[in-house]
Amino acid sequence: MSFPGHERRAVALLALTAFLWAISFPLIRVLSLAQHQHSPEISSWFVSSVIVTSRFLLGGLVVALLSPRSLQAITRSEWSQGLGLGLLCGISILWQVDGLSYSPASVSAFITQGYCVWIPIYVCLRSRRVPSGDLLISTGLVVAGIFLLSGASFDSLHLGRGELETLLASLFCAAQILWLERPRFEDNRSLTITVIMFFAAGLVAAPVALVSSGGPGAWTQLLQLPHLTELMVVLTLVCTVAPFLLMNQFQKFVTATEAGLIYCCEPIFASLLALFLPGILAGWMGTHYPNETPTAPLLLGGGLITAANIWIQVRKGSSPVRAANVGPA
Repeated sequence: MSFPGHERRAVALLALTAFLWAISFPLIRVLSLAQHQHSPEISSWFVSSVIVTSRFLLGGLVVALLSPRSLQAITRSEWSQGLGLGLLCGISILWQVDGLSYSPASVSAFITQGYCVWIPIYVCLRSRRVPSGDLLISTGLVVAGIFLLSGASFDSLHLGRGELETLLASLFCAAQILWLERPRFEDNRSLTITVIMFFAAGLVAAPVALVSSGGPGAWTQLLQLPHLTELMVVLTLVCTVAPFLLMNQFQKFVTATEAGLIYCCEPIFASLLALFLPGILAGWMGTHYPNETPTAPLLLGGGLITAANIWIQVRKGSSPVRAANVGPA
């Protein structure tokens, strides 16, 4: 594909957006592993919900400080869209982050991309249309990819907790995209929606952190993790604020099909990072997190899911469901 002028810049920055999202997978994984190895009695839900709450509340504060005018004269429509996005985003990210406690970063990244197929399936059901051959092919590729990535076998058809939670996260992510793209929200301000969404997502996860902590001891042990502050700053600024701002600014310069293809790079970036970043993070955090290796199930399963995403994006053409200003992890 050739992109004149500002389109080339937009493509490069949206690819950077996918890369920044990909960084969050090994970062969250090492935090979960470090907490489990230091305090195995603490619920993974506690660690996951604290990460989500901190990441989005701090992110909302940063965006609000960067654009104070976005909080002036908020309309009812903006409140409705932002709160809906925050609710769906908070649930989606919470499932995804907890799934990373039980699943490799690369596997989680690939399964999350299932939302590219769930959305056209929903559109077919809503419009009472028979799914097209392209959709059936893409769905079959996603199912086969998840099967290979999960390590399941025909003798015992069972998905692990991490894969199931990530699969649920992708469904909520699809719902988030559908909510964002409702025509009645077309005139809403993107920065205003982002601030509301961030705060709402953080508040959705906060009660889970309070309930699952089991007492003040869990908070003390979590805060004692080495370099926790630095990792949370990176997760907030690099993996949350920066990619959302880039996406909201530059996605409008490319078509929906091109945006979908660009975002398919995220699991590929995550898999490449998982080849060397875990070892670096493990040494920094003083925990055990070995580098991943490019196994046959990972390459084939990830390749099938990526092929499904590319196939459905290329073939859907002028589908009413557009690529949206949202992303996983």
